[in-house]
Order: sequence, then structure tokens, then C-alpha cells
Amino acid sequence: MVAASALCYNGAVLLSVSLVRLVMMKCSVIRSLCALLLLLFLLPAPAYAGPAVPFAAPYADAMRPPFQGDVERPDLPHYAVHLDVDMARGELRGTLDLLFRNMTGGPLRNAVLRLYANFPRDAFGDGGDGAATVADVFIDGQPVQPRSLAQHTAVELPFPHALAPGGDTHIQLRWSAHIAPLHGTDDTLVLTSAIPQLAVWDGGWRTDMTVLPDHVYAVSGLYHVFVSAPAEWLAAGSGVEVARTIQGPSATSELVSGPVREFALALGRFQRLEADADGITVRVLSRRDGRVPEEVARKILARATQALATATARYGPYPYRALTFCVLEAGRGSSDAREYSGFILLLLDHGYSATTHEDVAHEVGHQWFYGMVGNDIYRDPWLDEGLAQYTTFVVIQQWDGAAAANAYFSAEIAELAARSRYSLRPANSYPSWSSYYASVYGRGGMFVAALRAQVGDEAFFAGLRQYVEHSHYGIAHPDDLRQALEAASGQQLSKLFAQWLGM
Repeated sequence: MVAASALCYNGAVLLSVSLVRLVMMKCSVIRSLCALLLLLFLLPAPAYAGPAVPFAAPYADAMRPPFQGDVERPDLPHYAVHLDVDMARGELRGTLDLLFRNMTGGPLRNAVLRLYANFPRDAFGDGGDGAATVADVFIDGQPVQPRSLAQHTAVELPFPHALAPGGDTHIQLRWSAHIAPLHGTDDTLVLTSAIPQLAVWDGGWRTDMTVLPDHVYAVSGLYHVFVSAPAEWLAAGSGVEVARTIQGPSATSELVSGPVREFALALGRFQRLEADADGITVRVLSRRDGRVPEEVARKILARATQALATATARYGPYPYRALTFCVLEAGRGSSDAREYSGFILLLLDHGYSATTHEDVAHEVGHQWFYGMVGNDIYRDPWLDEGLAQYTTFVVIQQWDGAAAANAYFSAEIAELAARSRYSLRPANSYPSWSSYYASVYGRGGMFVAALRAQVGDEAFFAGLRQYVEHSHYGIAHPDDLRQALEAASGQQLSKLFAQWLGM
């Protein structure tokens, strides 16, 4: 009975995958579609008890009109997620439906998902208590047994049959995790890396680990997320909310994203301030009746729109419909900021400070360098951090004047680089956060400045626009940046790259 049920469900999965791909490709073969629909209707119910999820979700709603076609990429994995948040018990329970295509060029015998919630406590004291677990795993309708990897920060899922190159597979599972606000902050619940994510394939599944705060290495994906929580709590994250349903004391928010590197999510008793920036909704969320005054939110909003304008002019357009800043009241002794696709977290210790002024520009830069254009943050962490650090200088140059820009460059790039005792190297080769920061942010920013000085302003920014256009939603490497700048300038830069990277 179980085998027959699994067989029927496997057929349903394969048919549903075919439907999704046909819809995404806007296929007009009506007879085939009708036949497939009829077959699906006649098949018995699946053995898996999770919710039926249509992978043809309204992803385009998260994109600005010129970029809505960007969601029609069959190489992007699809994540359909249902989250049930229990505030009182500090627990998250979820189901995940993951559809992805084998783009490795060879047969795949397994998949590996990262559980970033299980990473050890980082250099800032965050994390280390997620205790995420995975259960009830089905692949194409057949149950499989997950195997824990990399100190429980990953799970290997064996395929019932090898997945051919270009073939699709459908993974279903349940998972749970412990949840709590970030230490030293208000009661806002930040779930920035809670959803199990497909690992990066690089000749094998990458399962790197680190105690540095930057640890998510992922391919872009499309997310369709349903979040159930107490009705007085609002949900915000990467992408946009397309529906919200209240049932008694609970509410369910439906959110969709375009192609994003990871889906960040926050739940809180939010108040909201918004502005339109050339068709992009920029919003600042903070705790309702909290310690973040409206004046501070307005300063963040103004700085964000300035940084967006600069980055768009220098690097190319921002494709998403919204950019959300979530402001936490922090008592950690210093302010901090963290970037996610379409979502930026600001931890304010002393209101709006000079650090906040710089952090907003830096994290907006990350929307291009990390969000749109990914990089191997374990082997080449300078590639996104150096470009984001230099973006802050470019933003200050435009909006605050040459004197302010030079002061920033001196303190946060040149002097920081001077403290570095290490070359630009893989992340885990630095002995401490301070050595990582001085090298990756300081020396990385200096390298970007050296590239600008070498090729000139026009070729430098033309090359960065080409770099973003060529690698958007993908993963780039130092050679991709070199080739883009060489094409824009007509210069050979191999020697300069070798000098800075020790190649």
C-alpha cells in the first residue's frame, strides 16, 4: 500500500514539475496542458501530508515592471515555505517544498541543504542556539533518511535514483528550530537564515563553517513564504507581502520574492515609514512605541534613498520592488548593520550616529555586491565587502562632499588597511574578527580604490556595471571582476590582481 501510494505521488510530482516548467516558459500547447491537468485530477492524494504548494507563485509581484521576466529562469530553485511561529515557547515549525534543477553538468545522487541556524555562536555573540532539526523528508514522493553533516549545519538527502543533468527534483520536509530575539536587542524576532537552503555545488556540495558573522554562501532562489504568528505581530522580509489573513488571535502573511540570495524575515510590533525612490518602495520598520524616534527613521530613509540613487547610477538598476530596513533597539555597546537581499538590519545603540550614516550606504551597496552578484564568501570575502566599503565612499562623495568622503576613506579604508597584517585571503585563515575586518574591509577597499585609480573613473564604473549585468543573480569570482574592468578599460589587470591577491 505504501509503495503504491508513493508511486502514484511520484507520478504526480513529475507531472506537476512539468506543468510548472511549461507555465514558466509560457507554453501554448493547450491540449498537452489539459491532458496533464486531467491526469493530475484523476491521481489519488499523495502520501505526504504537507500542504499542496503551487510553484507558479506570483514571484513577479516582488519585481519592478522592467524586471518581472527575471523570475522566469528555470535554473533558479523554488522554495515554498510554511512557518508557524510560537512566540510563547520560542519555537518555529515549518514545512519546505523545494523544486530545483540539476545544473551541475553530471548526474546527482544527493542534495545537501544548509541549516544556518545551527552555526556556532559568531564573533559578535549571535547564533549558536538555533537547534534546527529536519524530519519527514520526501524526494519525488519517496521517503528518504537525512544524514547530518558539518556539525549539524547541513543535511545530506540521498536521491532514490540519480538525477540526470537538467532533470528536476522535488524535495519536501518538515523542520523546527529554536527562536529568540538577538541578544541585547528589543523583542523583534529576526529570522534571517532560518529556512533550510540548498548548498552551493562546486564540484561537490559546499559545507564550509565559520564563526565569522558572514557565513551564508548560497545560490539565488525564488521564495513563496507563509508565516503564521500572533495577529499583533507584522511580518516583513525579502520581497513583498501579497496577502494577510487574520483568524482569531493569529494572522498568516503571504510573502513572495524575486531571485534572492537568502530570504530574511523579521516579526515585530512594527511602525512603518515609507518613501518612493524612483519606483522602489523604501521602508523603515521600528518597534511601535519604542525608543527609535520618527526623526531617526526619517534620517535612515533619506540616507537610503540617496544611496540607492548613487548605486543605481554607478552599478545599474535595482530590480526589486521594495527595500526594507528593520531597526532594532540595541544595548550592545556599539551600532551594527547586516545585509540580506532586499532587507537590511540596523542595530542602533545610540540613535542615528555617524556609524549609522555610513552603515546605511554600505548595506545598500551590498544589495548589488552580495545580493544581486554573489561571491564565494569563504574564499574571496573581500570581493563583496571591499566593494560595499568603497560604495560608502562613493555615496559620501556625492552627497556629503569631498572633505567628508576623504575623512571616511582615511579612517575606514586607508587606516583600517594599515592595521592589517594579512593579505586578502580566505575567511577562515584570519585568526580573529579584528584581523578579518582590517584586511577584508580595509585592504579590500584599498584594492578597489587602486583599480579605480588604474583604469580611470569612466572605465571603472562602466566595468562595474558590466560585472553586475553579467553576473546578476549568480556567483562571481575575482576573475569576473578583472575581465569586466579589462573589457571596459582596454587594460591588462592581471599583474595588479596578482599583486593584491598574492596570485
